[in-house]
Amino acid sequence: IQAAADEYFAKSASALTLGESAMLAALPRAPSRLNPRANREAALEGRELVLRRMSEQGLISEAERAEAAEERLVLKDRNRETPEVAPYFVEAVRRQLEEQLGSALYTEGYTIHTTLDLGAQQVAEEQLTAQLSAMEAGRFGSYVHTTYNGFHADTTRDAASETTYLQGAVVVMDARTGDVLALVGGRDYDDSEFNRATQARRQPGSAFKPFVYAAAINAGYSPAHRLIDRPLRYVMDNGQVWEPGNYDGSFSGVVSMRQALTYSKNVATVRLANEVGMSRVLGMAEQMGLGTMPSNPSVVLGTAEVTPLQLTAAYAAFATLGHRPEPRFVTRVSDRNGVVVWQQQPHTNRVIDPAVAFITTSMMQDVVDRGTGTGVRGAGFRGPAAGKTGTTQDAADVWFVGFTPELVATIWIGLDKRARILRGATGGEIAAPLWGRIMKQFPASGSGWSPPSGVEQGQVDDMGNAVAAGCTPQGATRQEFFLRGSTPMASCYSPSDYAYGDTLGYDQYSYGTWGDSLAAAPDTAGQVGDDGWWERMRRRVFERDSARVATPRPDSTPVAIPTPRRDSVRPPPAGQPIGTPVRPPARDTARPRPDSTRPPPPPPPDSVAADSSGG
Repeated sequence: IQAAADEYFAKSASALTLGESAMLAALPRAPSRLNPRANREAALEGRELVLRRMSEQGLISEAERAEAAEERLVLKDRNRETPEVAPYFVEAVRRQLEEQLGSALYTEGYTIHTTLDLGAQQVAEEQLTAQLSAMEAGRFGSYVHTTYNGFHADTTRDAASETTYLQGAVVVMDARTGDVLALVGGRDYDDSEFNRATQARRQPGSAFKPFVYAAAINAGYSPAHRLIDRPLRYVMDNGQVWEPGNYDGSFSGVVSMRQALTYSKNVATVRLANEVGMSRVLGMAEQMGLGTMPSNPSVVLGTAEVTPLQLTAAYAAFATLGHRPEPRFVTRVSDRNGVVVWQQQPHTNRVIDPAVAFITTSMMQDVVDRGTGTGVRGAGFRGPAAGKTGTTQDAADVWFVGFTPELVATIWIGLDKRARILRGATGGEIAAPLWGRIMKQFPASGSGWSPPSGVEQGQVDDMGNAVAAGCTPQGATRQEFFLRGSTPMASCYSPSDYAYGDTLGYDQYSYGTWGDSLAAAPDTAGQVGDDGWWERMRRRVFERDSARVATPRPDSTPVAIPTPRRDSVRPPPAGQPIGTPVRPPARDTARPRPDSTRPPPPPPPDSVAADSSGG
């Protein structure tokens, strides 16, 4: 009681008023819920309960009860010069151990051993604060919301008012054990104890897409599988129309699965989910720890809400090639005599086939190396890395979730009350560089991921066609990964094969401005190395290809298609493996030959504008 009196009211216990004493007397019943800093209304209700009981038992008069119940609750301001270490992490530990140990947590003098890495925590806090301050200062565009400094300068606001300034969350986890090494749940614990890393459910946007592509790989599709990237219209059973669009409003005609994920193509992803089946997509997401999600087409673009901690643990299954760890904050608790009274061992579940995880990870490596996540490299991180950007349709949430073979980390930035952060905000421009700066503090080890059993390689060209040995390649070639037994038959192609209809003739550079802007100005003030990386990337992508930016073709108009069919495959129950990957569905994945008899396309219908969503 003495410690609580000093913490909340800056006075000794003997100087407490009746109302203050009653509030503290209510705390032990539910310290988390009745904490006056976290839940002022609940604390006042607890005070009222204690006062009423005291009156009923004759310990105070009814007049004293009424006077104390009307007493204004004035809490002590915390000393901002000496902030607590990792307050959101500590609170998460306290909540967990209160459930395990009850009131003994506060009376038995336990020693608590946690997973916290103080160095990583300090870097995460400093880098997040710096990025949010830069955004409020206008470095990424005009910022119109309340700033952190403006919030604290407002003398008219209530002390318990909700924060209206920009918030963020960071989670850094050991992908193999689930140990949470750093956790930032908000910008200022004194202002708000709400933990956005563990409690805030937000739309992940395109950070959800890897689960769509993992489901496709598991179903037998390959990264070379080609998808149509043209305007699309869904006419639902209730008559509503949904028209997904790419972030920049342009279309590329045809893209491979690898290109669609690398450059975060929304329409191609929706088409892929329709081919694979929504039940398979939702089953994969649930199996990897994201819970049950609504079965509607937009969910593949990240409209179902998740917490940053959930997303971090799910991505860890890609980093480990199959095993999702349970997040761990505490390793053990010992008493005054050193006897361990509670402990938690690392625990993982096999949630995805290693070959499927590896192929999906290889595509996410391209996101970092040449796609929407290149801000990671621009920030100076050079180690092996994979990940995915996320931007919601209204730019209210920006994400980057990335991983190395050892670590996985998540960045989220947004406002507590959902609103557009600033015009053009993207995960690639804002969150990916922040991830790179934080992860630079961890020494890189190894060269990345090695193909596990069940993966084979084949040479493919820009359009994903397998190239036979001895053939003259048409354009650049690369090694592609396939599930064993699914590598397409290789053959030689002539230039005429690349000019047939609207499914050919597009190469990997014909994308215009991609969803998470690579063209945005890089960070300055020492945040980017002096090796000229950004300038070389601009020249390679934007100057060299400025004459070849794809624009919608005359026939690239919306196509009315029915609501996705009900897939006969049900999601597996929680805790059960997705299953062995299957061979690709029977289809001809090669290009049409010059003598193809395919009929010409029908006349295009009236053009309909497509909405942007999830970059």
